[in-house]
Amino acid sequence: MNMKKTALAVALAGVLGMGVGTAQASQIPCGSFCAPGSAASSTANNNFTMLSPGGGLVSGATDVAMTWDGTVFTSSSDYTGPASVSDMTLSSLTTFYGTLWTAHTIQVFAPGSYTFDPTLGGGAAETGTLTMNVGTGQLGAHMLFDWGSNANIDVAVVWNANGVFGNNSNQQTLTGTAVWNAVSVDGNGDGIPGISMPVGGPFAGFHANFNLNGITPAPVPIPAAAWLFGSGLIGLVGVSRRRRQNRQS
Repeated sequence: MNMKKTALAVALAGVLGMGVGTAQASQIPCGSFCAPGSAASSTANNNFTMLSPGGGLVSGATDVAMTWDGTVFTSSSDYTGPASVSDMTLSSLTTFYGTLWTAHTIQVFAPGSYTFDPTLGGGAAETGTLTMNVGTGQLGAHMLFDWGSNANIDVAVVWNANGVFGNNSNQQTLTGTAVWNAVSVDGNGDGIPGISMPVGGPFAGFHANFNLNGITPAPVPIPAAAWLFGSGLIGLVGVSRRRRQNRQS
């Protein structure tokens, strides 16, 4: 019996992509947000948009390259600092206010509530906590952002599938009205897309947003009631035709 239980545990770990005995025990396939087996690699049509604490457009880039292995994490404890396992990359050749930036240690998260300790980054002198609430049908991401001499600035983003970025035309300046596979949305309830960056860092209160294409969202299932309604309409059409044929004969 014990041998059977051990074999089952190993099999489940393999299916969930956890890896037996690894530190990142919560890493699993992306679930209902994206198509089964989905992974993404796209060097076009991804963007980075920085918004001020009041929601105004500051700057950004439209040439962001992205890769993602299709897995997500399910626990804040999977982030342990710059050495944490990463499942996504983001990069750009466009400078931000004259200086190149780098996003690293990027972890994508399943629906849930997550709290990160910005002091673990060891770079920017950030304080407090960074909270991210990822709802049903959403994905979240936590990353470290380097800009010039400012290293390991904590950034969190929440994504909806298939949406337009921003709630005013100013925020859409860098993005137009394109529909993104993963669109950055308000992740902390302040009415501004993105999540306020921690106090103490160079962008305290600012909102860093990333909007992505290349991810294949899961198809939205058609409710059973819709199928029944459709079949009912087809039946009515058939009855109507038969009645007309009977009258003509």
